[in-house]
Amino acid sequence: MIRVYEDRSQPNGKVDFKSTTISRVFTKKTIDQVKVFPLQGIMVSLAEGVVRVHMFPSLEIREVFDKAKGTLSFISNECFDKRSQNDELQVCMALKRRVQFYRWSPREYSFAFLRELSLAETPRLMEWAGTHSICVAFKRDYKMVDTVTGELQQIFPQGRKGPPQICRMEASDEMLLVKNNQGICVDLNGKPTRTEPIEWKDPPSAILFRRPYILTATPAMVDVRNVENRMLVQTLVLRNGSMLASTLLAERMVVCASPTVVMQLTPVSPVNQVEELVSNNHFEAALQLIEEDLDGKWRGLRDEHRLKVQTQYAYHLYDQRDFDGALQLFQQTKTNPKQVLALFPQIVPQGQCRKVEHPVHHFKLVERKEEFLKATGALIPYLEHLRNRLSMDPKYARSARNSLSSNPRRSYSKGSGQEMTLPALIDMALLLVLLETDSDDGKYNAALNFIEQDTHCDYQLTEELLTRRGKFKELVAFFEKRDQHEDALELLKRLGSSSVVTTTDPTLRGPDGTIR
Repeated sequence: MIRVYEDRSQPNGKVDFKSTTISRVFTKKTIDQVKVFPLQGIMVSLAEGVVRVHMFPSLEIREVFDKAKGTLSFISNECFDKRSQNDELQVCMALKRRVQFYRWSPREYSFAFLRELSLAETPRLMEWAGTHSICVAFKRDYKMVDTVTGELQQIFPQGRKGPPQICRMEASDEMLLVKNNQGICVDLNGKPTRTEPIEWKDPPSAILFRRPYILTATPAMVDVRNVENRMLVQTLVLRNGSMLASTLLAERMVVCASPTVVMQLTPVSPVNQVEELVSNNHFEAALQLIEEDLDGKWRGLRDEHRLKVQTQYAYHLYDQRDFDGALQLFQQTKTNPKQVLALFPQIVPQGQCRKVEHPVHHFKLVERKEEFLKATGALIPYLEHLRNRLSMDPKYARSARNSLSSNPRRSYSKGSGQEMTLPALIDMALLLVLLETDSDDGKYNAALNFIEQDTHCDYQLTEELLTRRGKFKELVAFFEKRDQHEDALELLKRLGSSSVVTTTDPTLRGPDGTIR
C-alpha cells in the first residue's frame, strides 16, 4: 500500500499532513524504490523487479518498462541537474550485469528506450555523475561508467566495513564516496578533490548532502557535519537509521527513517546557525555558511551578517594575538580606525580615543612590550593603508590640506578634551610605530623617511616625542618640512653646544646643517 500526503503545515511551525491518495493494490510485495518527478507530474516505482510509471498524485499506472524486468535499482539525472526540463530527464536502470537508459518524451508522455550497456559485474549502487557518466559501486570497487560507450574507469577499491555509499553533492562537481568509516570527495572523473577525508566513528548506512552539510545515518545516531571543514555540527539520536532523503514538502526539509521511526528535520534559520557558530568561535565556518544560497530571504541579509561576523572574528584574532589576521580583517571591514587604534594604547596620544566603544567586550588589550613589538609588523601596512584611503577621500584630504597650509604649527591642547583630526591621529600612530622599529645604529630609519614626507603629525607632540627620544635628525627634518626654519636653526645651534644637548650624529654639528 502507498499513501500520498498533502502538506498543510502552518506558518507558525505546526506540522500537519493530510492523506489525499491511497493505493491498496499498488503491489502485492515490498516496494523497493519510489521516485517522484514533480515537473513531469509522474512517479516511478520499482517492485518485484518491475519498473512502472504512475501519474502523480493519482498513482494511476501510465506504463510498464517491459524491457527492464529484473531491475535491481534505478537512478535519474534529475539529481545531477535540478534545472532539467522534460525532454532532458533520463533514468538508468541496473539489471544483472547490464544497465539500461531511457529518456522522457513530453510529447508522448512516456519514456523512450535509448541504449543498453553490458557490464562485467552487477551494479550494487549507482549515482549520476556527469552528462555522460555514472558512478557505480560494484562488489569490490567504485568505477565510472561512460553512459555512451560503456567504458569503465576505476576510482578506488571499496572498504571491508559497511555498505558502499555514493552521494552526489548538489551545486558542485563533486561526489562523496564512502570507504569503511571515511567519506572521500572526488570530481566527476573520479579524482580526489580534498586532502582530508570526512571521518565517522562507524560506517554510515545512509548519506545525504544538503549544502553545506553532510548528514549520515550510523547505528547510533544521525551525524551532521560541515563538508568544507569536516566539523561536527550536530548529532540526532536515531538508532539503526536506514534512510535519509529530501522532501518536496518544504525547502531543504529532510526525512530520516529507521525500521520503527520516521523523523522530519527542518533546518534552523541561517541567522541562528551563524550565531551558534560564532558563539563557539567557529568564525571560518560561519563565514562559509553566510556565502551559501540557503533561501531567498537570506540573500538580502548576507552583507550585514558578513560584516558583523568578520568584525567579531577580527577582535577574536586580536585577542589570540594574531595581529596580521586581525588588522587585515579590520582593513577589509573598514572598521572605525579609532576603534582599532584604541586596541594599541602605546600608539595613541594621551587623551585620545577615550570615548571609543567596541562591538566586542571580551578581549584583553595589548600591554606587554613584546606583544606590542610583535604587532608593529602588522600595524605599519594597516596605518599606511589608512593614510592612502584618507588621502583619496575629498572630505579629509581638503580639510587636512587647508589646516596645514593655514597653521603648520597646529597642536591640540592636552587635558582639554580636544579630539585630534583622524589624519593627525593616524600619522602620529604611524610615527610611534616606526620609531619602535628603527634600528639604534641608524642603518634603518623609516621614521626619518616618513617625517620627510607631507604628514599631519601634531606639531607640539612630534617635537616633544622626538626630543624625548633623542631623534634630533628627524626633528630637524620635521621643522624643515613644515617650513619652520627658525626652529630648525635654533635646534642646530643648541646641538652645536655639547654642554646643552648631546647627539652622536656628526652631521648635526658644524655649519653644514644650516646651509641649504
